[in-house]
Amino acid sequence: MRKQKRMIMFNEDNTHQFCEYCTAKVRPTPKIAEEYISQYAGSQITDYLINVNSLNSSYPSKVLESYDQRFLEKKQNGYDVDFSDTHARQYYECFIEDKYDMYAHWIELLRKINIRPWLSFRMNDCHNNSDPYSMMLSNYYHEHKELRRCAHHLDGGGYFMNCFDYAKKEVRDRMLAYIDEALDRYDVDGIELDYIREQFCFSIGGEYEGRNIMTDFIRDVNAIVYKYEEKRNKNISILVRVPRSPEDCFYEGFDVILWAKEKLVDVIVASPRWCPTDNDIPVEFWKQILDPYDVEFAAAVELIVKFDETFLLNTHETALASCYQNMSAGADFAYLFNYMRSNVTNYENPDDPVMSSILYKWDNYQHLIHNAGTLETASKCIRRHIPTGQDLAPDWKTVRKPLPITCEDPHSYPNIRIRTGEISPDSEVKLILGCKHIDSDSPLTDKDFKVWINSHKLTLSSVQKVFPEFTKNPGYVFEVKDKSILSQVNMVEVSVSEGSQPYIVDFAEIYVKPKNL
Repeated sequence: MRKQKRMIMFNEDNTHQFCEYCTAKVRPTPKIAEEYISQYAGSQITDYLINVNSLNSSYPSKVLESYDQRFLEKKQNGYDVDFSDTHARQYYECFIEDKYDMYAHWIELLRKINIRPWLSFRMNDCHNNSDPYSMMLSNYYHEHKELRRCAHHLDGGGYFMNCFDYAKKEVRDRMLAYIDEALDRYDVDGIELDYIREQFCFSIGGEYEGRNIMTDFIRDVNAIVYKYEEKRNKNISILVRVPRSPEDCFYEGFDVILWAKEKLVDVIVASPRWCPTDNDIPVEFWKQILDPYDVEFAAAVELIVKFDETFLLNTHETALASCYQNMSAGADFAYLFNYMRSNVTNYENPDDPVMSSILYKWDNYQHLIHNAGTLETASKCIRRHIPTGQDLAPDWKTVRKPLPITCEDPHSYPNIRIRTGEISPDSEVKLILGCKHIDSDSPLTDKDFKVWINSHKLTLSSVQKVFPEFTKNPGYVFEVKDKSILSQVNMVEVSVSEGSQPYIVDFAEIYVKPKNL
């Protein structure tokens, strides 16, 4: 493989634009597409991944059912349905009525601004899978229960039970045919096999034997890709988006290290699924294992930081921090998932806390995509490093959740691990903890805290409101004056002082402001 110069890889959801067109009551047109793609001109986005499927194909397909078919559908799974007021209408108008292939146009527009276009395939998507009918589902899905990974019990058991089983040849052959069809239709520079939608690809207990099956499948994908490389006289890269750690990959049926060893893949991206983004992916471990092989590696940064009463999205500063800490740990480039920004959406509507997030303000969004792709540019920006948990684990594991922690025993020292990457010694650095007494609303004081970072004691310097509201509690600020005590991976210990009231820490942040700002 000839390694490419990459800065930011950017993944575009298969329904996002059409959903936004539907909400705005806008018909997809070439002019809208030109306006949309133009926002990425001159940015650090070097590779743009166009996701073309979930259970349905986004473009009209002869292999998978397509979203435009849902627009005309009147019956699904025995139920009367009408999806004509959903974004199925926009697919139908675009691809069928207007005969406008928006993705082909995107590919053309991306090349004009020197961004490499890719196709991204969701290998086992299961959106809305527990619904009796949905625009997101297909008749094939309803009619082939025997192909599901938990066909031995279909009476519930969790969201991922209804994913297809890749041990079944029909499942593999159908996906191979779709990849072949899409590559025949679209001339791209690479394809992504997205196993994070979904990572549950084998029956319960079939994961270990599934490794050989999936490796053979990847070999079959290579044969298809090679055919189009020969046809178009060009290299077409293969990327796999996989679970967060090499161990999880191996035991879930993805022998990723073997794929690298056999040169079956060019790029590996370890990733969270959706919520929250995972700010503790073991990048160094991945890089060390992959060092003998000619592959590139990145850790994906998801859009969402937290979900309780509402979505809480990354800001430009927290997302940039995640990219920086991953690259500082050795990742070859930054990878942004779900960071799409439609050009037909009202991002100033205060009644929509998601779309009016500060991330989507034009200057903030541009700041992110112009600076997150290299260590040099990201190091010159304000960065907010926030520890997050895992959003998903294999069936036999529990997810890691670093927060909240309870401080109630003065002889106990709960800890929080916070990645920051390298920090310049002339930067302004603060540790910020969101805290609240358990049994009272009274504020905490310096006398209540015992706080250390990397075994060095800190003292409370001020209290501030955390914005956006990652926590509803006050942010207690501890200045880190001696930067030499900091590491790329920092350990914070928090305890309660003798005689003080117990308290909870539900948020933590290491704030970094470079000297030049």
